[in-house]
Amino acid sequence: MYKINGYILALLLVLLLAGCKKEAVLQPSNKDENNLVVKDNPADPVDHAIYQFFQATGVPIFYNDTIARQQVGDSAGIPRYSFQKLSIAYSITGYRTRGITFKLLPRKEVLLPLLPLLKGGFLSRAPLNIPIYSLLIVERMQVGGSLNNGISTIMNKPYAFLNTLMLPIINPDTMTVASRRSYIAEVLTAFAYQKLLPGYSKQIDDSFHSITKKSYDGELIYIQPLSSLSPDGSKQLEDFGFIETGYSSTLILQEYTPLPQDDLLSYLYSVFFYDTVADFESRYANHPLVLQKFKVIRDIVKQMGFRFAN
Repeated sequence: MYKINGYILALLLVLLLAGCKKEAVLQPSNKDENNLVVKDNPADPVDHAIYQFFQATGVPIFYNDTIARQQVGDSAGIPRYSFQKLSIAYSITGYRTRGITFKLLPRKEVLLPLLPLLKGGFLSRAPLNIPIYSLLIVERMQVGGSLNNGISTIMNKPYAFLNTLMLPIINPDTMTVASRRSYIAEVLTAFAYQKLLPGYSKQIDDSFHSITKKSYDGELIYIQPLSSLSPDGSKQLEDFGFIETGYSSTLILQEYTPLPQDDLLSYLYSVFFYDTVADFESRYANHPLVLQKFKVIRDIVKQMGFRFAN
C-alpha cells in the first residue's frame, strides 16, 4: 500500500515539473504603479488634450473603462495579460452595484468640447480637499434602481463609483446656458452625494429629513400618496418640504412623495443649479419648509468644501 502511494506521488511530481517547463513563470506586476495617471501622446490630438487637462487639474479623464494592460506571463509562446479596469461595479459603501449598463464613446474626439466645461464648471466648484480619482466619459449609461444606494433608476445622468465619476457625453457648443448649468449641477450632485455617505448621514437625518418628518403627524411620509398626507386636498407636496428633482428618475411632484435619498438628491441639484440663493427663494417663497431644507443642504455642502460665487 505504501509503495503504491510512493509511486503515485513520484508520478505526480514528474508531471508537475513537466507542466512547469511548458509555461513561463509568472512575473510579479508593478504593484506601486498608479494607473490613474495620464501619459502624453503628442501624436494624438485627443490624448494630448486629455494629458494637458490632467497636467492642469490633476484629474485623469478616460474614454475606456480598461485603463491599463500588463503582461504577466507566457503560455506556449502566447503572452498572458492582466487588465486593470475602473471600479464601476462597486460603490463607496462596499457592496456590488447592479443593473449598470453603459456604452463607450463611438469616437473619442467627441469629448474635446466637454473638457473646458468640466474644468471651468465642475472642477472650479468641487472641494479642493476631496480627491477626484478619475472621470469616465461614455456615450450613454444607466444605473439600476433600488440596489443603487436606494435611489431611483439613473439614466444618462452622472454617477459616482468607487474610483471614478461616470459622465454621459454632451456637446456644450450645442446647448443653452441653462442646459450647460444643469449638466454641471448634475455632475456636482453625483459627486457630492457619494461623499455625503456615510459621514454626513446622521447630520442629514437630524437636520434635513427631520424637517419633513415633523411636518406630518403620521408615522410614514416618504413614498406615500399625497392623498393620505392631505385627504382634503388642501396641501401640496411642497408644503411638506418636497421639490421637483432635477437628477434622478423619481415621480415628479404629482401624487407620491419621493424616497428619502431622492429627496436629498433634489436639494443637492437645486443647491448647485441656482446661481444665487435669492433665485431659489423667489420660486419657493410661499413654502418655508422648502427654504429651511435648502439652507441645511447648502450649509452642509459648503462645510464639505464645495465652492459658490456668493
